[in-house]
Amino acid sequence: MNNQQIVTVAVITYNSSKYIVETLESIKLQSYSHLKLIVSDDCSSDNTIQIVREWISNNSSRFIRTQVLTTEVNTGVAANINRAFDACDTEWLKIIAGDDLLLKNCIEDYVDYLNTNPNAEVVFSRVLIFWSSWGRKKWKTSWHDYDFFSLSPKEQYDYLINKGNRLPAPSCLYNIKQLRALKIRFDERIPLLEDFPMWIMFARKGVSFHFMDKNTVGYRIHEDSLSIGLFSPRFYKSNLLLYLYYFQDEIKDEADRDKTYNLMADHMLEFYTKTYNTAIKLKTSPEYMIGFFLLYPYYVVKYIFGRIKSCL
Repeated sequence: MNNQQIVTVAVITYNSSKYIVETLESIKLQSYSHLKLIVSDDCSSDNTIQIVREWISNNSSRFIRTQVLTTEVNTGVAANINRAFDACDTEWLKIIAGDDLLLKNCIEDYVDYLNTNPNAEVVFSRVLIFWSSWGRKKWKTSWHDYDFFSLSPKEQYDYLINKGNRLPAPSCLYNIKQLRALKIRFDERIPLLEDFPMWIMFARKGVSFHFMDKNTVGYRIHEDSLSIGLFSPRFYKSNLLLYLYYFQDEIKDEADRDKTYNLMADHMLEFYTKTYNTAIKLKTSPEYMIGFFLLYPYYVVKYIFGRIKSCL
């Protein structure tokens, strides 16, 4: 890969109006110039698409090509990413959620890495976590397990099955040409859980997990994403489907059944615990408590009027 290689950045959106401009600006400000831009929206009910089209109208000259993909029904994140996969006509694709950020040198750092690692198929990097507090961004290192990338292919597969998913998905750069040759796509049977099934498919098909030891992406933590995703019945269902579709393959005979079922149960327990602890941390933050008390009179009035209306 040379420094003139075109890279596609695909922004995956769903009701992303609050953050999408900041995400798009982070792509616009990339130090690497040879970029195509795809925005794939999963039937947002807010004005995400209107904001995206207006932004692209004002900034299209920054990119070699821009494209906006929409759908008339909500299909889930896996299918939304697959639409971006199908629309990508460059060898390399960087995916970013519509509320995250690319750090300024993200694409340039990846291109430099690929110039010295031409056989790479997927490349990960370090991720920074950030959130807004009193109008300012706060940053910290992420919880991902970067030691995973020092393991052998067999150890990586065993890790995914036995320890679960702790890979920095927001950082992943994909070689679309290689993935198409291997017939690897995001699993649309599991609409809201796109990354873990993909990593298992990578490991099963011998795709090597490359790692670049640099921070390239900012992963945003905010309460909206939790209320929409982690606590929805659809998201819990997606986790159950993951285990049914992927962990059942580990059952070769009757002796494996208890081990596999216990792995499934352990992963589900870990997921629920992590979700609960994250929610508690957010809901006990000073910003949330202040907002709750400021809005409390509104909730009381809304409840009273709701009760009155139900009695009429």
